[in-house]
Amino acid sequence: MALNYRWDYVKFLFESKHKTNIQNTEIFFFFPFYHIGGAERVHIDILKVFKEFHPICFITEKSKDHFKDEFESLATLIHLRKLSKKKFKAFFLKKIAKQINAKANPIIFGCNSLLFYDLIPYLDKHVKIIDLIHAFSDNESWAAEIYSLPYVSRINKRVVLGNKTKNDFINLYQTKNINSDLNENIVIINNKVSIPESYDKQFNDNLVVLFVGRDSGEKRPGIFIEIARKMLEIKKELRFKLIGDFSNFKKDILLENVEFVDEIKEKQLLIEQYKNGDVIMITSRREGLPMVILEGMAYGMVPLSTNVGEIPSLINEENNNGILINNNQDDRKIIDDFVAELIALNSNKTRVIELSKNAYNSIKEVYSEEEYVRKYKELFFN
Repeated sequence: MALNYRWDYVKFLFESKHKTNIQNTEIFFFFPFYHIGGAERVHIDILKVFKEFHPICFITEKSKDHFKDEFESLATLIHLRKLSKKKFKAFFLKKIAKQINAKANPIIFGCNSLLFYDLIPYLDKHVKIIDLIHAFSDNESWAAEIYSLPYVSRINKRVVLGNKTKNDFINLYQTKNINSDLNENIVIINNKVSIPESYDKQFNDNLVVLFVGRDSGEKRPGIFIEIARKMLEIKKELRFKLIGDFSNFKKDILLENVEFVDEIKEKQLLIEQYKNGDVIMITSRREGLPMVILEGMAYGMVPLSTNVGEIPSLINEENNNGILINNNQDDRKIIDDFVAELIALNSNKTRVIELSKNAYNSIKEVYSEEEYVRKYKELFFN
């Protein structure tokens, strides 16, 4: 069930035919979007864990409809859109808080939604508050880790994806003179990945390199294009696939070794791309631990990535399961380093197979669905 406009929420609160939806749950989620993205797929996985509890899910920003049906199948959706006027926002937040506060054991969970943090001052002390930070953003006032600072003492648990982000929070708290006891509220939960039962990877004669993502500044798809352009001059046999909504590039970039693939909503179709590719490439200037790299590795793809976010905690020399590029250099040097690694890989298939097997094993050992469900239920109910 979905409510499509701001004023529908008033009806939701006060019309008897809608009251049962709130009466039948104690779990409330706050997410900004249901469009295609790694974060949104993580949010779907979390909603799946709690589907049996009939959660309410607030969508707080205007969103494309890509994953809307899947979100709707897992929770009652309420669209709040942007509540920009201060009095208007306060009215809605008070109404929402009143419903949540009336519960015996309410839990609210938020990620990437600043409105989630705006709600916190209106919540009673018995409400359990949990947030998820995929990765630290730029040090701007709108970044969740900064925006949430006034509410840190009220947040019961903070979920992060690895030690780097946990240490980033600890350092931030220290810088802002926040009680170090609150470090204990930061917990690490790995994302869930669909993992084949056994390793069965077949490689192309010449590498097929995938970039799966969106056209945004931090992802730097332009670097991927420049790598492909340079490879075309050196070794024309390698092929590159750009998967996502890259219409801006599509009309301007005509390279015979680059294939554009539109956004893929169906999971199985994306899996087929992983199966038919060889290298999954991340060119981002900042990241958390992107789902595309985890999924690619689960299907035996060799990860080739900038050393940003939580990625080095998974891909490193000790695990021998991929290749990292130093991100602390100018774009031209980053491109040259990617190109050199691709040439070396393409000429050493024994190395490719070794990295691929280790990549698969790294995911299978850590990212099981059973452990994911156990940790999230423990987080909510203990």
